[in-house]
Amino acid sequence: MSLALVSKNSCLSVVEVPTDKPKKKNRTSVKKSLSPLKQTPFVQSILEKADFPTIADLKVLYLVSKLGIPAYYDSHLRSIVLHSQAVKPLKNAWASLRESIAKPLADLPVERHKDEDRWVNSARTVDELYKDELRGSELFFNITKAIAEKTGGQLCFGPGNKNIVKSKSSIQSKVDRAAADAGADEAFAVQHVEDGVRGTIVFGTMKDLRNAYEQFVKICKQNNILFSASNLWDPNIDYSGYVDIDVRLLLKFKDQNQGDRIILAELQFHLDSFFDGSKDCVVSRAHKIYEIIRMVPVIGMPTDCEASYEDLVETSRLYFTTSLFLTAQKSNNPILLELF
Repeated sequence: MSLALVSKNSCLSVVEVPTDKPKKKNRTSVKKSLSPLKQTPFVQSILEKADFPTIADLKVLYLVSKLGIPAYYDSHLRSIVLHSQAVKPLKNAWASLRESIAKPLADLPVERHKDEDRWVNSARTVDELYKDELRGSELFFNITKAIAEKTGGQLCFGPGNKNIVKSKSSIQSKVDRAAADAGADEAFAVQHVEDGVRGTIVFGTMKDLRNAYEQFVKICKQNNILFSASNLWDPNIDYSGYVDIDVRLLLKFKDQNQGDRIILAELQFHLDSFFDGSKDCVVSRAHKIYEIIRMVPVIGMPTDCEASYEDLVETSRLYFTTSLFLTAQKSNNPILLELF
């Protein structure tokens, strides 16, 4: 699938067009209109080359146009990348937006467990971990479903809930990266996979997100479930622009043959402007950039990529700044007038 850019009445639209692969019958064309683009030299250059794979990329183009951000199109990434002179201003814009939107979380107590660094999976092989994932996912689903039902959040595990567990190939990839980064053997790497079971709960407002996290804490404490949380909206934390409340859980269950088992799980609390469970959302698209970043220690930089490693990191921030901007715009946040 490819997305074509169409300009009509000063508005940008994205329309799905045929690729080399045949389209399925009755496949609906994707159309989405954005506000009029400012035709800066950067935007014009991007439009001449661009072949965007997702709606999230169009949102980034909108931000680049709206704020006049110096940027270019990288054909290998199929993504907009910042020019070096835009890196510092974008970081400042990102920080200002994050601080403003995160105000409802200002006094939220987010708890890190004192023994978190010692938490490990019972499994020692990829096959064992995958088997434990399937068992642990049942408990994880029940916990997250209870939170979503109490707070009106949208529960996301991917299409058909298939992403609630990490696939064997994904586990193996993580083991390979651990071996490349630290010389870890399979048993050690498998023990330290933190997201073998994972999911996301999505909310429309920061107030709802906060309420859900507070309900989560109550449920875990009532059921003696150990957890350790990180508030990535904290102004002292910066993971290439990524923001959420991220929780690790230590799940215990019994296996008929192996007895007591432990598996680590991850739960993310997101705003819907960042994540909606589709490949078109900002988090899913930025994850594709992240996949390239995390494989650099294993296979090096892609030879046909124009961007540097540092450019890749800041490209991730560009996507998340776009979501922050659109969140602020939706709430008529006055800080928008001061950016860039």
